[in-house]
Amino acid sequence: MKSLTLLLFISHIWITASAQSIIYVDANNNETQNGQSWSTAFNDLQQAIDSAIIGDTIFVAKGVYYPSQIAGSGSNERAKTFLLGSHSRIYGGFEGNYT
Repeated sequence: MKSLTLLLFISHIWITASAQSIIYVDANNNETQNGQSWSTAFNDLQQAIDSAIIGDTIFVAKGVYYPSQIAGSGSNERAKTFLLGSHSRIYGGFEGNYT
């Protein structure tokens, strides 16, 4: 029983610690892109959404972002959309230079 309780406690701490990060997106970024800061922000919003895990927050700089995923089973360009996961939050309108 003690080992089960310890395992659950360690699992909870690991999940909590590893699942709360900020992913940055800036359409104007042409540098190396890993989403870990404004200077290395993804320039594709869907790429950031796809990399997010439970508890992550996505900060999106001001700009124009176009969806790249086609919803459903068609090939109609008008069916393109951002496919959002239910596990993260997205906030937008940032200048893209905050520290």
